Amino acid sequence: MATHTCLGCHVAFNSYEGQRDHFQSDWHRYNAMRKVAELPPVSKETYNERVGLIKSQKQAEEEIDGKIHCQPCKKSFTSQKAFDNHTKSKKHLDTVIKYQQGASEADLNKKNKQLSATVQAVSDDEDNMEVL
Repeated sequence: MATHTCLGCHVAFNSYEGQRDHFQSDWHRYNAMRKVAELPPVSKETYNERVGLIKSQKQAEEEIDGKIHCQPCKKSFTSQKAFDNHTKSKKHLDTVIKYQQGASEADLNKKNKQLSATVQAVSDDEDNMEVL
């Protein structure tokens, strides 16, 4: 007859050691969190199915060959979810603003360099011209 039980998981044990091992398991912790959330406990089989599903999803994300890159931050991400979280962050948004301003400043600097090179070339041509 089972004398030891877990009221959170609705499981009975024949020995104290079995109960103690159960209390240290991830399944018990999962059911304890469900109990706090006022949800019914799940069976060991259901828990194992859920864990297997989560592991397979993580493996599928890791197997994606292409990495997602954020140009303004110069970072790469292995999953779409991580990239989405990054794009919502304040640090990313600030970097994007600076990146856009930097890009427009770079364009202006490039145009200014071209203009100054043209002015310098005209100036050099004038210096090289002989007055008749």
